[in-house]
Amino acid sequence: MKDERKYDEITGEELYPGWSLHHVDMNEAHYTNISNENNFMCLNRQTHEFLHWLLRHYRKNPDILDRLKDICEHHQEVNK
Repeated sequence: MKDERKYDEITGEELYPGWSLHHVDMNEAHYTNISNENNFMCLNRQTHEFLHWLLRHYRKNPDILDRLKDICEHHQEVNK
């Protein structure tokens, strides 16, 4: 998959040593279905760790995504 995708699918950065696959469908029953490459994302280690951290908090409070969006929009405005 690295030969095909070459880049972290969230940050767009080139994959570096230590990259990993993230299973897109978090349903554990589907973890054994590795035949469909579309079930996975290539991610650098830090992106993968951040995504799991974010998903843990999202399950408790989905509003976290709105807050992150607001922070990003504010950051864009400040840096114009």
